[in-house]
Amino acid sequence: MQKMSEQLLLTSVFQSTAVGPKDGMVPYQPASCDSAACEGLVQLGLFFDGTNNSRNSDEPSYGESNIARLATRYPRERAAGSFSFYINGVGTEFAEIAERGSSRFGSAFGRGGYARILYGLLVAIDAICIRGTGNKMFTADQVMGLCSNDRSDNVRSGLAALGRDSGLLAYEDNDTARENFFFGQVKALEEKLAASKVKLKECILDVFGFSRGAAQARVFCSWIERLTIDGKFAGVPLTIRFLGIFDTVASAGVMGAVGNTIVNSTGGHSGWARARYLRISPKIKNCVHLVAMHEIRKNFPLDEVSVAGVVPPNCREFAYPGSHSDIGGGYAPGELGLACGADPAAADAHKLSQIPLRHMMECAIAAGVPLRPSTEGRFAIAPELEKAYQAFLTASGASPRMLSEWMAPYMAWRWQMRAQYDQLGHVSRATGDRKLLIESNDQLVKDARRVGSRGDENLAGKFVHMARSTKRFDLQHPECRQEELTSFDPEAPALVAAARAAAPVNPELAAFFDTYVHDSLAGFRKDYVESTGYWRHRRCFRGSENPELTQHADPSSKSATTA
Repeated sequence: MQKMSEQLLLTSVFQSTAVGPKDGMVPYQPASCDSAACEGLVQLGLFFDGTNNSRNSDEPSYGESNIARLATRYPRERAAGSFSFYINGVGTEFAEIAERGSSRFGSAFGRGGYARILYGLLVAIDAICIRGTGNKMFTADQVMGLCSNDRSDNVRSGLAALGRDSGLLAYEDNDTARENFFFGQVKALEEKLAASKVKLKECILDVFGFSRGAAQARVFCSWIERLTIDGKFAGVPLTIRFLGIFDTVASAGVMGAVGNTIVNSTGGHSGWARARYLRISPKIKNCVHLVAMHEIRKNFPLDEVSVAGVVPPNCREFAYPGSHSDIGGGYAPGELGLACGADPAAADAHKLSQIPLRHMMECAIAAGVPLRPSTEGRFAIAPELEKAYQAFLTASGASPRMLSEWMAPYMAWRWQMRAQYDQLGHVSRATGDRKLLIESNDQLVKDARRVGSRGDENLAGKFVHMARSTKRFDLQHPECRQEELTSFDPEAPALVAAARAAAPVNPELAAFFDTYVHDSLAGFRKDYVESTGYWRHRRCFRGSENPELTQHADPSSKSATTA
């Protein structure tokens, strides 16, 4: 009995929710201030966007992420002490830190994530200094120099004024050197505040993030807490009121990201994204994590908020239907044949990502975050979408389950529709993406054949052996042409068998998948090669750097910790 209890404790299951899970929020309001005594406070919102997400470039097509949308609702009233900073996702232009164009290294390896966390720390110091003294702590050139390797004259002069001849990028793996710099700045800030007439009662942080931006948000919270002394930052009580994150993915560092292309290895926790920094501090008042039910790409392993399968008491974690960007946003209307319409503003309300967007907003407001509520414009949910979402939950059942169990009906539907896939509604509606969708379906079918759906055990065995050994096939084999080579994870044969044996999928689920769920693997084909295809479970990290499957392990094993 004890062994079973341990197994249940260590096995992550994910609850769905029909409404925003705001009932679990702990409201937190700022300390009262006496204006006659020159008392004030700081409320600071930081919004870390996901890979390749940029508000400026994405907004015209209604393709901006949920992070970008939430950022527009946070007050920016410096005189009242309210500040909001939106931070572009890695892979996109971010001129403030000398990233002056898109970056393949940012997209593929998360380069720029560390610089964005540094930027968050610096602007947090700036915001407190502005509210307390009326002046910034750093110039724009100094921020750029600290967050980059820019060597322009202005930047070098700015760094020299700080007593430095280079920035902080060299300290990504040197906690002591990085923290020594920031402790020095925090001490200098404290001295400035002590000399000011304004007496700051409190600094409250509200932090949001999606994808790699969610990982950055988590690390930011860890690092700024490490700079506090007895709960005070520069002598000011500091509270992280809310951490709102969508489908956390780290995948940081060249070696970690390369490891993600190796079978049965989903690294990506090097440098700034080390697992210990991603853990949620018990001092955070509220943390909400919304994760994707239908994401399987190898380069998108999930970093849960749990540690060894145990969700911290200040955290709420829920699963939502859809792929990665169906949760955090970022698809434009019409992309991959979904949410189509002549009027993009109207079509936008049919995107599945609108539901987690609104739910996150509701949770944040319930926690005391000063977001201006909205149910219109870019926060609208079409009645048809709301009805379909509730029908999906009814057809799926309300019980919590593992991600693999949430995913199984989708894969069964894909298999059952394989022969008439090109006639499905979203494929028929797709224009420029139709070829990608059909090619991906062809790959799904070919891969199923390769892992033994034809009963070719020898061929299946060769591919599974490759999956376990990470060695390359003889490319002369007719089934192993380079353009078709897929590296299968060990669970692939069982998943193919399960899809083939599945009963016909509930028509309401089938309609939901066809109308609302993006095939992220097909979309990924535009720019990248995904080595393992559809027949795999998503890997998850639970407070460590060792990935785990999103399925049950052998329940007789005490060490089984898969979800």
